[in-house]
Amino acid sequence: MPRVVLDTNVLVAAAYAEGSASRQIVEAVLSGRVEAVASEPVLGEYRFIVERAVRRPDYCDRLAALVDRVEIVEPAPLPRVVADDPDDDKLLAAAVGGLAGWLVTNDRHLLVLNPFEGVRIVTSGVFAEEVLGRLHAAGEPPGNA
Repeated sequence: MPRVVLDTNVLVAAAYAEGSASRQIVEAVLSGRVEAVASEPVLGEYRFIVERAVRRPDYCDRLAALVDRVEIVEPAPLPRVVADDPDDDKLLAAAVGGLAGWLVTNDRHLLVLNPFEGVRIVTSGVFAEEVLGRLHAAGEPPGNA
């Protein structure tokens, strides 16, 4: 099963863009086709940002379910990596420490680092096309848990 760290911007995009790649990824996590991993600092950011940025009560429950489903991992000790946005280092540390194959983000500061220590850093669209598309081709249903 693909292991992925999701940047908070993917969760916010999923809330507002029904049918988007971000929404497809969140639903794939909720249906158990993709395993989301995050460190405690990443989970803290999820809770902080989603609580303030998502104004869709109908989708807040879905995002809360995703946060509950995330496997909590120990972040890898890393030096400062993202000079333009050091706060993003926690996403890389979670991905490396959690042995994730993917970090999904829409943040250019992270995307330019692809790949990083064995982790592919891609947009929601690329992940949906490459990973979810492959799962679908292999016969796994899209699933809307």
